[in-house]
Amino acid sequence: MRGLLPQARSMLMDTATLEAHRPLWGSEEAHKRYTGNLSRLTPDEHVLFQTLRDDILGERLRMEQERLGFHSVRAAIFAAQDAEQGDRH
Repeated sequence: MRGLLPQARSMLMDTATLEAHRPLWGSEEAHKRYTGNLSRLTPDEHVLFQTLRDDILGERLRMEQERLGFHSVRAAIFAAQDAEQGDRH
C-alpha cells in the first residue's frame, strides 16, 4: 500500500497493541510465515516485525487484528483522528 500511498499510517499494528492483547496471541503456521524483509515499514513497525520474525516474544507469534474488541478499534480511530488534526495545526 505504501508503494502507492507513502503517507499511509498503520493502526493497531504496534507493540503496545500486541502487548495489551496477550490473551489473543496465537501461533502462525510455519509454512505461512513470512521471513523476508519489508522495505516500507516505519522504524517502529520494523522493530516489531523483527521482534516477531525473530521469535523474541514467542515462537511464531501471531495476533489477528480481527479479534480485537470494538473499544480498541474505536480508540485507535479517535487517536488517529486527533493526530491528524494535530498535524494540520
